Amino acid sequence: MWAASASLEQVRTLAKLLSDKCKLWKEACARENDKLFRVRQELNNLKAANTALVKEKASAEAAVKEAKTRDADADRTKLNKVVEELQAEVQSRVTILEEVTFRATEAEAVARQAEEVRDGLTTSLGRVTEDHTWMRQRGIGHVSTRCPFYPCVCLSNLVTLMFSDCGKHT
Repeated sequence: MWAASASLEQVRTLAKLLSDKCKLWKEACARENDKLFRVRQELNNLKAANTALVKEKASAEAAVKEAKTRDADADRTKLNKVVEELQAEVQSRVTILEEVTFRATEAEAVARQAEEVRDGLTTSLGRVTEDHTWMRQRGIGHVSTRCPFYPCVCLSNLVTLMFSDCGKHT
């Protein structure tokens, strides 16, 4: 009776540990999802800003063409300077965009890895649960390599019992 209580307490402890671990993984995944969401939002904002800058560049280039047709050297010089500044700004934004894309890719890789680990833990939990259910169905509360009082629950007998059940549940 004491062994069954101890085993039940161990099972409860393990279940609590697994529950806590699952909770920690969920929190980590939620933080990672929030981080990915912010990075994606920043990426979308930078893409929109990039589009606006490209339009501004096109507009400035059109203005440069107008200045050339009027043969206004002073205006042309100013507009060329504006175009160069816009090109520098576009290049700066492109660099930022590439950096954000790189970070998003890395974050997605981390998220995939976390998902794989979570799936592995879920599989392990499923196996432990199946083993626990299998043992409970057979009235096994505790497994020991040496059982002087209950030889029917010794490890060797348990292995024999498991192998005898293998053909029945396939």
